[in-house]
Amino acid sequence: MAVRIKSITFDCADPYRLARFWSQLTGFVEDPDNGNAPGDPEGLLLSPDGALALLFIAVPESKHVKNRVHLDLVPLEGRRDEEVDRVLRLGARMVDDLRRTDGAGWVVLADPEGNEFCVERSDGERAASVEQLGRTFAAVGELITKVRPEQWSAPTPCTDWTVRQLVDHLIGMNRVFAALLAESGKSVLVLERGHARKLTDLYSSQIWARRLKWAAPETIQGGPDSIWVNFNSGHGYGGAAIHHYAVWPRMHEEDFREHTLYGRSQDWPFEYSELRPFYDQVQREVGMSGDATKEVWRPPGDPYPLPPVLVTNHGRAIARGFEALGMRTAPLPMAVLSSAYNGRPGCLWDGWCDAGCPIGALANPLVVYMPRAIKAGARLMPDAAVTRVITDRTGKRATGVEYYTPSGEKVFQPADLVVLCAFTIENSRILLNSANGSHPHGLANSSGTLGRYLMGHQVVMAYGMFNENMQNYLGTAGGQLLCQEAYGKKSDPNGAFGSRQWEIGLMLKPNDILGIAMSNASIFGADLHKFLQDGSQHMGAMVAECEDEPLPENRIELDSRKDKFGMPLARTVYRRSDEGKKLWNTAADEGVKVFKAAGAHDAWHGTPGGQHIMGGTIMGADRRKSVLNGVAQSHDVPNLFVGGPGVFPTSGAVNATFTAHAVAMKSAQYIVKNWKSLKT
Repeated sequence: MAVRIKSITFDCADPYRLARFWSQLTGFVEDPDNGNAPGDPEGLLLSPDGALALLFIAVPESKHVKNRVHLDLVPLEGRRDEEVDRVLRLGARMVDDLRRTDGAGWVVLADPEGNEFCVERSDGERAASVEQLGRTFAAVGELITKVRPEQWSAPTPCTDWTVRQLVDHLIGMNRVFAALLAESGKSVLVLERGHARKLTDLYSSQIWARRLKWAAPETIQGGPDSIWVNFNSGHGYGGAAIHHYAVWPRMHEEDFREHTLYGRSQDWPFEYSELRPFYDQVQREVGMSGDATKEVWRPPGDPYPLPPVLVTNHGRAIARGFEALGMRTAPLPMAVLSSAYNGRPGCLWDGWCDAGCPIGALANPLVVYMPRAIKAGARLMPDAAVTRVITDRTGKRATGVEYYTPSGEKVFQPADLVVLCAFTIENSRILLNSANGSHPHGLANSSGTLGRYLMGHQVVMAYGMFNENMQNYLGTAGGQLLCQEAYGKKSDPNGAFGSRQWEIGLMLKPNDILGIAMSNASIFGADLHKFLQDGSQHMGAMVAECEDEPLPENRIELDSRKDKFGMPLARTVYRRSDEGKKLWNTAADEGVKVFKAAGAHDAWHGTPGGQHIMGGTIMGADRRKSVLNGVAQSHDVPNLFVGGPGVFPTSGAVNATFTAHAVAMKSAQYIVKNWKSLKT
């Protein structure tokens, strides 16, 4: 059964003035039996055929409280640009000019009271640019380039929309979602809390690298242990992935079935075999370097598209120690190009990975998925701080998000589908702050698990000083070699449950958090000068990552303190798991032994650290025990999805970014294939 729109209501301050504006704009007329007059509490306009009414009602609330009305207008005669000029002469103001050089796009305008509306291209203009539109919508290009102007109502593959239609607005911060959904023909808007940046904005310096870390809002850290928020998070285009080290091993098959296999921890809602195709696809698209044959612990998967990253004497010397203790090493799988790939240059081996990699050899969002999203027509809006997801009255569907502009203006952005891809902690914070009458304890929290099972890899840095030149000034910040001999869940000699891995041969800078000077806090003064001089040529470094047990008491919650927009800040309550502590102690002792076996005349390890914040919005097959299902879709709100490592039910002992990409790819493809059911 079809329905028609009977009326559109505008909440406003001056019904008479606003009705006059819209009458001039649309050609709608006053009711002949009940005309509008200045000072009336209501105003009414009717379409020429009487089928549609525009009703204007005076309300006391400001636009910061009341929702705006948003309309999309298509000129019946003439061209889009002519219509924009006409509307501006009527008294509208320009909000955002999204016209593109190829003729596509639209203009966002606002009437005298701030109600926003879009002016799009006329049907004639759309028909004249079929080939341009085909390039933009790559996923349906083959069909579009064959469509004649009179066939604009033709359906497109795998969707319920026509060639002419732009069907949805996506709110998210993950470039994998943005790229795939834009390429499938969706209208995508990415709201980014931080600033805009491009590759030419990046500089190879430690001071610059710090600027890529978390800037706002503050996270309050509680509990007995820190989860290392500042080191792990990011701010601006690319988020934390802009400064990540691109170490990309896959999670192992047993990581997905820990409860089934061992009666411990939790299971994922799918097995490794279901995620494998997405691992394979991502590594082809970003360009990965490694040697799958030598990586004997690796689960099944396609070979890496590029040969391994550089191995200097730094890696070879430490590998001697592992070999002496009966352990194998292999090239470290990395999303860093060992040679040119898909138009991007190979790595220079200068170790500026955490400064953003200005040349684009490291697979961060600025060089892979973000350009794809933009090319396909996605819009990116920086400095837009999303604070809440808004639902309809039933609480069963998301209708959009609320965000703040830098000036403090609160804006409601409507959306047919919402994807939250903020930082792990911020995703939980946004959902907790989105509590309403239907979701009193936070949106998507019927299970009571929202914010819980917060995890972080417990890491130990191990060092050794050698007589030989280590060439430690060459390579990548993430390392050169990998050892996963202790990845078995019950392989720990001290009886701890969980996995460990070593990343070997981290390129060293003189100072900063992973630099030579910071590696031994007991050395200072004149001794520090000699230590730095020796370390710059003769020091070796590696890092162990240890699995963290998912504990429900480790959580993200709302604090009593608020940000500048008046929204409660996030507070973490975190305690290192007992199993993780045991694994860390084993790794610390093992690291010193490896360096001594390798020939170091001095060996030591650092204090506990943390990498890769996970959990808070976990996936699960049982909606009573999880926030999301196996495609990272909310159990409670079907058109709400979440991206990032916050969806992980367990941590494993591998770096999180590769798996986060694979899960995002899985979710995005599900959305594209199931768009019709998700939208309704």
